[in-house]
Amino acid sequence: MYKRKSIYSSKRVKERKKHFVLYSLCALCALLLFVGGLAWLSHSSNVMITRVEVLGARTLSAEDIKNFASLYLSGAHAFFFPKANAFLYPRRKIQEGLLDAYPELISVNVSRDGFKTLAITLLERSSEAWWCGEELFTEENASEKKCYAVDESGVVFDDAEEFQEHALELYGALSKEAVRGRFTEKKPLGFYFAERGAYAELMVFAEKLRAYGLSPETLIKREEGDYAFIFANGSSIIFDNNTKKDILMIHLNTALETGQISKEDFSSPFSPLEYLDLRFENRVYYKRE
Repeated sequence: MYKRKSIYSSKRVKERKKHFVLYSLCALCALLLFVGGLAWLSHSSNVMITRVEVLGARTLSAEDIKNFASLYLSGAHAFFFPKANAFLYPRRKIQEGLLDAYPELISVNVSRDGFKTLAITLLERSSEAWWCGEELFTEENASEKKCYAVDESGVVFDDAEEFQEHALELYGALSKEAVRGRFTEKKPLGFYFAERGAYAELMVFAEKLRAYGLSPETLIKREEGDYAFIFANGSSIIFDNNTKKDILMIHLNTALETGQISKEDFSSPFSPLEYLDLRFENRVYYKRE
């Protein structure tokens, strides 16, 4: 009696195993057919990106951007699904890749225009100043002078082939902070002239000086951590960028009201003024030759 029950149970276990294997094989075949069907459909010419459009390119070559994006559209996901498929293309990788490759770009937007066209919209940086190195050039090494374009946020982003009229020349060590981590190999490209936010304050002071009738030509980041605007005649204004710019203008105006210094001292080639120092609270120092 006990023996018969054991044999019967053993047969049921074997049958269940056979059914499980059979069901598993059927499910695997169904899955393979489903995946194969998707792979076949993904190669349909109706949903394959065959054209790349580039919008917003001003200084960058649209053709170079197209070729760069095309590299990401070649090949396949998991060996079967083409990357050029309108539903499977690597949008984020193209965006990140372009931003890593081109410091000139502020932003990149990648989207589909229908099922066969990829649209890439660029926003390029515009030059506001020029960074020309850590130290001022002299007449002896002027031929070695090499400058780079700097945008409104203080990012060094391109070789300066043509100088913009009235743009500031910047000198001093760059910030250790880069716009993107991968720009470390491209230094100085992609690095900030000053810490985030500090550059905007520097430009605010420059604009206030211009509105006051003074025209600085050069900005130097000094070793002490403060800055100096240098004018065409060689005179300079030394200041702490952490001081509110309205306070700096009050100190400047006070110095001029004494009659010891005039606006002409910052423009006349015959001016004996070397510098005006605005770094100290309630005190203004100056030096003449």
